[in-house]
Amino acid sequence: MNQKRAAYNKHPISEFFLLSLIPGLIFLAASCVHISESASNSTHRKQNFPKTIEKAMLPLDVKQLTDTNPLREIFAPVEKALNNLDLVKTDALLGSLVEKQGDILIIKAWASCYFNRTHNNTQAEKLAADIINQIPEEQEQLYPELAYAKALALTSLGQSAFSRQYYEKAIGFLMKGISIFPGLLTPRAILGDIYVKMQNNQKAKKWYQSALDLAPEFGPALAGIIGILWQDKNSDKALLMLQTALAKNPAEPCLLQQRGMIFHEMGNFIDAESDFRNALKVKPWKAQLWAELGKSLDMQDNHEGAEKAYQKAIQLDPSSIDSRFNMAMFFYNHNRYQEAIKEIETLEKLATVNQPDIYLLKIELLTLLGRKHEIPDTEKKMKALQAADK
Repeated sequence: MNQKRAAYNKHPISEFFLLSLIPGLIFLAASCVHISESASNSTHRKQNFPKTIEKAMLPLDVKQLTDTNPLREIFAPVEKALNNLDLVKTDALLGSLVEKQGDILIIKAWASCYFNRTHNNTQAEKLAADIINQIPEEQEQLYPELAYAKALALTSLGQSAFSRQYYEKAIGFLMKGISIFPGLLTPRAILGDIYVKMQNNQKAKKWYQSALDLAPEFGPALAGIIGILWQDKNSDKALLMLQTALAKNPAEPCLLQQRGMIFHEMGNFIDAESDFRNALKVKPWKAQLWAELGKSLDMQDNHEGAEKAYQKAIQLDPSSIDSRFNMAMFFYNHNRYQEAIKEIETLEKLATVNQPDIYLLKIELLTLLGRKHEIPDTEKKMKALQAADK
């Protein structure tokens, strides 16, 4: 295998779980709706919010929300704990919030999305399923705030399924969410990310573009389009589009990540490191950014820093196949074969789709470690996944 081999994932995964809406499309009433679980006919009652509820439908980044926004105040402690990388505290705060105010479905839906950020998929999925079960179809058609909460819950389920690599399942959830509330941007961008993973750039570009048709400066979709252009060797157009987008929004983490990945491919590891670090200032909880930083540090022979960055990525998302593969490759490149095989054995338990790189690396490691008798079983697993993928 090539020394310092190319990284497993060449395209940024957009881990923006709190959904974006275009202000012009937001038509929610200035209220949040409760649904009484005890009422057999799902009767509902309203709790008034200030008119700034419209701003609460924007991306839930407390720096972008106004001081008068009620949901900013509610979720500010959660955001602070998350940005401090205290995932245990983040989950605890979310649990308390759901217990106290979970009957407000929009709050419950946002909490589900936040649980996705901490990679607590089980809790994210439970909350999302509860919301979906509480909202009958006839009510989602009558009340846009209920449609929004249900669509948000479906997007949370889609993101969770995507992170587990259940791509078809994720696509179903996301498309259903869009059909209920077409103004959502994030499910469109996640669909683009999924199709990039499935190596269907044509469909990926379609979904990214559908988000940009609604919001031309939506960073995750712009980064996705730029990544496809670069992948398709249309480098001049990709770089021009990236330069234009960053001139308008220099702190957009998805664009910084995309530029960092391009710098890395060009061999400009110092500037790549700078972009990843700047993106981490905005999204310190994003595991893939730590993994990308690890790659750029490794290529600068800062092996200690690289290992710490890879470990941080795994700490933030223990189930990430990409992060663990990067860690395994790091150990392999530095002749730490026992540690590499441990990561690969963990990866085997996580992988749910055909990923031959995992098994090819394992076969080489088994050879280096004198465990050739285990190779036939590994080859059998790889062929079974390949057959299931056809």
